[in-house]
Amino acid sequence: MELSISKFDPLKAEISALVENVKTTVASASGAAGYELMKENKRVLQQRRTDLVKGLKAERESAIKFQKAIIEVEKDCLKLIADVEDPLDEKIKTIDDSRKREERLAILPERKEKLLSIELELTDDEILDMDDRKFAEFFVEKKSLYLEAKQAKIDEAARKIEADKIALEDKKKHDEALEKARKDGEIAAKKKIKENEEKKAAQEKADAELLEGRKKYQNFLIKNGWTEETADQFTTIKSDGKIILYRKVGEFKI
Repeated sequence: MELSISKFDPLKAEISALVENVKTTVASASGAAGYELMKENKRVLQQRRTDLVKGLKAERESAIKFQKAIIEVEKDCLKLIADVEDPLDEKIKTIDDSRKREERLAILPERKEKLLSIELELTDDEILDMDDRKFAEFFVEKKSLYLEAKQAKIDEAARKIEADKIALEDKKKHDEALEKARKDGEIAAKKKIKENEEKKAAQEKADAELLEGRKKYQNFLIKNGWTEETADQFTTIKSDGKIILYRKVGEFKI
């Protein structure tokens, strides 16, 4: 089947001639006859349009079928090529990978040393299976994780040191507060004891002075003849901080 748009040139010429004829015909149409002429020409155009669409639809369907057939031929041909090309690519890739792997043996110690710098160990096969780009990407990713983990440990250690420092300071303040409270308690207790001793000494002194005063008073009474038997013969009067002793010297009945 030959596909060429030029095959439709006669059809386009025919349609062009038809529409030109209709335009010329209806251009001078007038009156009732002109009206009927316009309607007839419209019918002719409608019919030709319908026939045109039907005819070209068949052409389109035929072209679509042909296109699908070409696509199937393309798929079949590509599959025939792929059935041989894909295994060939695999064999070439295997050989290339093996050669590159052999080349990477020379830099295996260097790669191991780089991995050890971030505390990471891999088998030789795992290291050799990576090309330069893949190894570089792998190393950058793992180094970033390693540095993050290392920094996290440093930060945690710093937080612990700070927490221990704060705890030690708090304990020191607590112990100092306890010691101050203990000393304040001792001072207060000593002060209380001293006050009690001073009060006791003052009371004992007062009691002694009172006792001494009583003794002096008793001696004063006795010295002046006062006894339990003669007590009714004496009278005492307090005046100006003194005790004045009066004695009855006699009685006279009247």
